[in-house]
Amino acid sequence: MLGVKPKLGAMAVVGFLAGVSPVMHDFWRIDDPDERTKSLIDFMKNTALAGGALALMGFDAPWEASIPTAQLRLDRPKLARKVGKLGRKLAA
Repeated sequence: MLGVKPKLGAMAVVGFLAGVSPVMHDFWRIDDPDERTKSLIDFMKNTALAGGALALMGFDAPWEASIPTAQLRLDRPKLARKVGKLGRKLAA
């Protein structure tokens, strides 16, 4: 959302929508025409959102609105860098 890892975020959105949409909006199993239409519309909305996320994955990173992560790392206080380094050592 903040543009730190935009392609990874867009991929997560596509994965979520691809998994949830057929389960939540299974219009092909509904007999009532009004409910079927409503579910079809919701399914198509999710398909459009997934298409938008796929289109965003095509842009080169970093995006113009991305948070500059390199500057964030340089501006951290010394203690925060040490804690981060220790955390990485413990995780490895």
